[in-house]
Amino acid sequence: MSTPIKVNKVGVCFDKVRISDDYEVYRVNLSSGKINVGSYLLDAPVMDNTVLSVYFTRGRSFYVLMASCRDAKQKLKAAIASQQEADDLTIEAVDIMHLEDAVLLQLMINALGNYKGASLRSSNLTGHNYTYNPDWIKHKRGENTIWQVPCIEIRVDQEMVLHADVRTFSSVKLRSKMTFGKKTFRDYPQYVFSAKRTLSRKKKDDKSEDSFILRQVDGQKTVIPFLDIKNIGAFYASKVGIVQSVITQFNAVYAGYAKLTLHEVKEYRSLCSRPAIAKKKDDAVLVHELLSQQKVNVVDTIGNEGSEAFCTKVVDILKGKYGVEAAITDEVSGNALNIRVIHNADYYDAGTDKYLVSKDAAIQHITMEDFASPESAIAVVVHDLIIKSDLQHSKISLYDWVSLNYQDDIVFGSMVHSDDEDCYYFMTIHSDGTFIIKEDTDDFLGESAYDKYINMLSAGEDDGNIKGIVGIGEDSIYIIKDVGLIALPNLDGIANELESGNTKLRGKFMRESLLSGCLDIRTYDEDGHTYYFVGDIGAGMQTTVGHAANIRELCAEGSGKVDIERVLPLMDVDFVRNGQLTVVPFPFKYLREYIRSHLV
Repeated sequence: MSTPIKVNKVGVCFDKVRISDDYEVYRVNLSSGKINVGSYLLDAPVMDNTVLSVYFTRGRSFYVLMASCRDAKQKLKAAIASQQEADDLTIEAVDIMHLEDAVLLQLMINALGNYKGASLRSSNLTGHNYTYNPDWIKHKRGENTIWQVPCIEIRVDQEMVLHADVRTFSSVKLRSKMTFGKKTFRDYPQYVFSAKRTLSRKKKDDKSEDSFILRQVDGQKTVIPFLDIKNIGAFYASKVGIVQSVITQFNAVYAGYAKLTLHEVKEYRSLCSRPAIAKKKDDAVLVHELLSQQKVNVVDTIGNEGSEAFCTKVVDILKGKYGVEAAITDEVSGNALNIRVIHNADYYDAGTDKYLVSKDAAIQHITMEDFASPESAIAVVVHDLIIKSDLQHSKISLYDWVSLNYQDDIVFGSMVHSDDEDCYYFMTIHSDGTFIIKEDTDDFLGESAYDKYINMLSAGEDDGNIKGIVGIGEDSIYIIKDVGLIALPNLDGIANELESGNTKLRGKFMRESLLSGCLDIRTYDEDGHTYYFVGDIGAGMQTTVGHAANIRELCAEGSGKVDIERVLPLMDVDFVRNGQLTVVPFPFKYLREYIRSHLV
């Protein structure tokens, strides 16, 4: 029996009678206007030790969790009495028995930073929970000065879906490295480290500069791996390690009051990578054949000794990897595949775009500073070049389309928003791999061959969760939807193995029992809906998984039956995502490239 796959939808079993005995919840309401997301009003209550947590999303109300005591409401009033909004506020007790589960759960999560012995550092700031691993703290080089505090915001939405999003608090001393717009520096609330090494709101009379704002430095991005199984420390420093720690801590702190669990998918089907393209030639051999039919240029736009050496290295890699003789030039050619070498964005003036997009030439860029070792990037560059060449010739060459045995034309459709109107793009692939791409609008419904596709795409415009549409022949039309869920590995199992000292988790049995939520293509049916997700290729998985596998729903038009096996092989390719499986059928990559070149 397969190990169940966990997803980030949570279940919680509350003993609300006992919670009501020991806790109180209040709703604070502003009589007019809205509460600013960074308002001091949201942090003032938790700066009083009698308040356990505050929960706020938006609007004119927020919730407060307190331990039960005779004068809890009076203490809450005193905590916010000094705020300028105090005269417009009302405080009402909330019946916990009838409180929404999502609200109560978030209040209890937000309160975790109050409990001693916590292995995490958890802060309740402006009504949100921010949790961090001390290993993430970034210091000024050679000093103890803290520059940044990367955190994970732990949030449960109204559908009981658990979100773990990266947030970065940066020192105000880095202010000069941040660009501010309509929201100025003064609009950002400032925080300081408390004695417990958690963040708290900076008091109004504190004049020190050792404070932080929730803002990233220009041009930087905080990267926290989704999963790392090298050892137990690395696991708890990953996103899912934080999720595991929060759930474990929650269940320990609130034992007898509540128990938090993750939803499990017990029955699913797997499409192990490679069977759908068993007939595919070795990638290097295939690429060699395709490149040998065209001229390849390495275009040096920089023109100095460094770029000359870099271009020569790229030429040597192409020769060694694919047996291709490339030429170094200073101009793009419409009759060649062009690898265009440029500086990265830091080199050019702000607003300068050195990327060249063309409908008439196949061009792929590579930045000299970011690819000191271009061997790792050359496969992606070459694949993208071939896709652009395929668009010029209207035939797929990077995949043996005929081997799929489609007897009908396959249509792939996407919608692009613009200021004036919504545009719809459709790629129709014939059984021999040739294709046509057309643009359409909804201005002339009833006159287009794509009317039914346009209607389906526009119907999902409001929720913004449609990733694309696939039409197979006349009868089978499928919509790919994002459902806001991700697949998770076996968190308990991984933690137990690593805690016991076992770091050899890469064998076949371990992969299937612990990492099935991160590997290959899986599909399952639940409540009449068909879902799938695409993870890493199982056979070659490393100890680190960078990103979660998003769960998507495949819907059939009307009440039609979903035959997902007709669609899954189109994601069993590794040339779209640099050695990883693609998360939507690969022809959408062609469609996106076409749209990008025609919107310039």
